[in-house]
Amino acid sequence: MNKVLFFLLGIVFIFSPSFLTRYENTYSYDYDDIDSLLEIDILELNNYTLREVFEDTSLFDTYQLVSNGDFNNGTSGWTATTNTTGFSASNGIMQFEATGEDSYIYQLESILADKYYMVIRAKSPSNTFNFNLSGIYRLNHSGSNNYEVLSQVITNTLTLSSLRLQTGAVGVNYVDYAYAFNISTLIANKQYSPLYKTTFDLMTDAEIKLEMDEFCRKPYLFLDYETLGLDDLLISNTDMDYWYNLYYDIVNDSVDLDTSSYYWELVFQNNQSQFENITSTWQSSFQEITEVVSSIKGFSNSLYDFISSRQNFIFDYFEYIKKSLAIIGDIFKPRLPWLPASPLY
Repeated sequence: MNKVLFFLLGIVFIFSPSFLTRYENTYSYDYDDIDSLLEIDILELNNYTLREVFEDTSLFDTYQLVSNGDFNNGTSGWTATTNTTGFSASNGIMQFEATGEDSYIYQLESILADKYYMVIRAKSPSNTFNFNLSGIYRLNHSGSNNYEVLSQVITNTLTLSSLRLQTGAVGVNYVDYAYAFNISTLIANKQYSPLYKTTFDLMTDAEIKLEMDEFCRKPYLFLDYETLGLDDLLISNTDMDYWYNLYYDIVNDSVDLDTSSYYWELVFQNNQSQFENITSTWQSSFQEITEVVSSIKGFSNSLYDFISSRQNFIFDYFEYIKKSLAIIGDIFKPRLPWLPASPLY
């Protein structure tokens, strides 16, 4: 009998018009300025924002020997020899053409006896086109006249003085980027490898080359984990790809608020404290329900008096349930469109 009475009370309050109309959405996800999503603290990133992680903490340039290696600043930092023509840069692509032998553009740089990683993305009609250190340790293009990405890890035993982009044949050469990193420093500093989940001092040259190839494709992975306070071994390549994809979508204004799972992830992140508060309230409410059930055992007043005495508690309890289901529903509906609609949200 007592269980029946409590069940009836639940039915009364779940389907009462006042209960269904009193719900007011108090969590936030309607950002007028989509860029503000970059400023939300991310729990999995030690409460750093997307902007702080992907704009402020990359080590990509820290061990870089080449100045303006991506030509985003035009031809700044580079000098052309006399046998070169058409030396220019536009939209991050540099080009030049040989007019005689030994044509190259260069930077002067003291290159000590250490281990280095070299990489270039370039297009050339000649297999004489190469990226080199003072004329040695060359990365040669095949001459396909298509863009190719070439890389290597070398152990330099000399003291060298320049980095060169060089060709020995006529034809226009295009360079997207040319980088050189001091790997010996990375090994000494025990740089973490998301790809191999270990540190550079424990990796072979072949493994370091593949990790550096990955860093150059995705510079955001070359993070200062110590500054971020992240546990290197717990942050996977896939995890960082996930957050970078969201960052990329936001900065390129390509977030579809109706379907982006990344966006809804941030909704959850931004409302996590409220969600936790609701969960805590649920726990307290269940404790009070236990007390309600106990009081029903000694129930001697009229049903009307009982409902009146417990109306506010029962209403608030189901109100919290409804709010929580609304939050969960808004987060997961875009990810799981096959879920049936709930009458509670």
